[in-house]
Amino acid sequence: MLIKFAILLLAYLIGSIPFTYIMGRLKGEKDLSRLGSGNLGGTNAIRVLGWGPGIIAGLLDVAKGTTALWLADLLSGSVKITSLAALAVTFGHNWSVFFLGKKGGKGISTTIGSFLFLNPLVLLVSISIALEIVYLSRLISLGSLILVSLVPLGLFIVGEDISTIVVSLLLAIIAFYRHRENIKRLRAGVERRIGEKT
Repeated sequence: MLIKFAILLLAYLIGSIPFTYIMGRLKGEKDLSRLGSGNLGGTNAIRVLGWGPGIIAGLLDVAKGTTALWLADLLSGSVKITSLAALAVTFGHNWSVFFLGKKGGKGISTTIGSFLFLNPLVLLVSISIALEIVYLSRLISLGSLILVSLVPLGLFIVGEDISTIVVSLLLAIIAFYRHRENIKRLRAGVERRIGEKT
């Protein structure tokens, strides 16, 4: 039990590393928690820091998910623990222990990184559909919500382990909760689109 807890704690701590915040500090001492939406996720990093630094920070966030699950699998050899590590790393990304009181991310990048390890085929199919939605609508938030909704469905269709499916559903719920303000703006038709100025 102690080993399992330590593995999940490690995943949480990996998720807590605020790469977008660090990138902002490296690029002109910009505090992303106080700029743009105040969110420490990849979308706000792109808007505030530009495409290059924002994408690099976002990819590092994706890597957090993949790395945390790789280590969980290596140390536990358990599908259940490895799946639970996806929750732990996303909790760290959204509610970092290093930045209590600051806004974290919304969990999309760590979810992508996690399922890149757990089931890359389902992830890539889901991403391709979500990207098409983003291309047509220019709404990143909508594409993100479509993505996290498709992953559990895809996992169910391919007969993935039940623990992985349950975790994917929980990650989707977390993502919808973190996007609650975006959802309000989407319903009102005022959500910011790619390319729009503030």
